[in-house]
Amino acid sequence: MSVKKENLLVIGLLFIYSIYAVLTLSVVPFHPDETTQIYMSTDVDKFWSNPNSIYYSPKNQIGPEMHLRLIDAPFGRSMIFLGRKAAGLAPLKNDWNWSLSWAFNRTNGAYPDVKLLFISRLFCFIGIPFGLYFFYRTLRIFSSIPVSIVCLILLSFSSEFFLHTRRAMAEPWMMSLFLISLWCVFSKPSKTVWILTCFSLPILVQTKQLVIPYAMIAGLIILLRTIKYTGARIGIRFAVILILVTVCLTALLNPVGWGNPVKTIQASISERQIFNESMFNTLSRVHSGLAMPTLPSRLIGLISQMFFAPPAYTDGGTFIQEIRLSLPVYQKMILTEVFSGLIWGVILLTFSVSGFVIGLIKIFKSNFPIRQEIIILLVITLGQLVFYLSIFNFAFQRYYLLLFPLVILWISVGLGIVTGKKVR
Repeated sequence: MSVKKENLLVIGLLFIYSIYAVLTLSVVPFHPDETTQIYMSTDVDKFWSNPNSIYYSPKNQIGPEMHLRLIDAPFGRSMIFLGRKAAGLAPLKNDWNWSLSWAFNRTNGAYPDVKLLFISRLFCFIGIPFGLYFFYRTLRIFSSIPVSIVCLILLSFSSEFFLHTRRAMAEPWMMSLFLISLWCVFSKPSKTVWILTCFSLPILVQTKQLVIPYAMIAGLIILLRTIKYTGARIGIRFAVILILVTVCLTALLNPVGWGNPVKTIQASISERQIFNESMFNTLSRVHSGLAMPTLPSRLIGLISQMFFAPPAYTDGGTFIQEIRLSLPVYQKMILTEVFSGLIWGVILLTFSVSGFVIGLIKIFKSNFPIRQEIIILLVITLGQLVFYLSIFNFAFQRYYLLLFPLVILWISVGLGIVTGKKVR
């Protein structure tokens, strides 16, 4: 198959996927954190009308809104702001109050109407097709066209990915930019790679803080490969540009720190630590099974959420009764839970571990065509595992989303080597 026909095929498949995903956006079960993202999108409005109101000052007490500015990355809510403005929609009146009932939050103006929720989800989802296209290009480094298409479908319609990338939250743009950056990491350095890296990695860091370790590893790998293939001079120039873009974009998207950058960073770290400790203590107290104080429990939680747990429609079972009312409609939709369950988990785990072992064996063959790419995948995988197992002490499924593409890539490695088909 020619490159042109291959691209048309993949773009056609992603177009069909996107149409189906968008047409069913409204039936995706609501998560109260969507309210928070939509409500906090008003920060952009406040910045234009009264910028001082969103600046952090150590002299002032940290209220609920300032707390959210300090612990949450801003890119997702910024895109929701653009969606609201494009559709001419008014913002939410109030944020979700987790200490009060579902009914109270609805009557208190904390539940978005159908149009606002749809537009917010749409402007969070629109990057996913582009991310999936670049993920396919990454798959093609390891496997043939048929294997790569199958692996692309496995990720696109995995029940966790399909759920969490269609809510008005941080995860959709996090995954879109993560998938784009993966292609940059595995591709040989070029102007296209450098431009996309300087676009994807700095914005990726502004989607969710948990991507920072990956972004640092990815940036370092691309830098080292740039130096190897093009020389130190171009490598240093690339590094300087990437750092400058990251710093400028971080400053631009976080006006909360304009008043006192150093104190804002300190407050952000402190508020995040307090929040994580509070969340862990709450999950432990209610015996949710999601608190993971030890390394073995974290490993079990990771494997469970990655391969065997059903789609997490809510975190920790909060408001599960209310959310369950919307589940029958969603679960009846085609492909929403096809790749889910115990049997599917066993299959996925078996193929990914097999791919990992097969790839590991090939690393020791110095003349193997994609040896360097497999080593890079190994470094990224181990880096992510060390991060998750050393830092994360509560098992929210959506926090593990970054690992799903890596699992699919290892499957692609194994099937690509076993089938011996032509890769590009």
